[in-house]
Order: sequence, then C-alpha cells, then structure tokens
Amino acid sequence: VIILLCGGDKSSQRRDIAKAKQMAKEI
Repeated sequence: VIILLCGGDKSSQRRDIAKAKQMAKEI
C-alpha cells in the first residue's frame, strides 16, 4: 500500500488504495 501511495499522485491515491484493499481481500 505504501508503494502505491508513494508511486501514485494525489488524484490516483484513492484508486490505488481501492485496488490495494481488493488485493488484500483476495489474498
């Protein structure tokens, strides 16, 4: 999650967080 937040812009952070949550649920 940290990598996604650091790699994405503020506008894309929300999308990255959503993807991270979905991946966490799948795992």
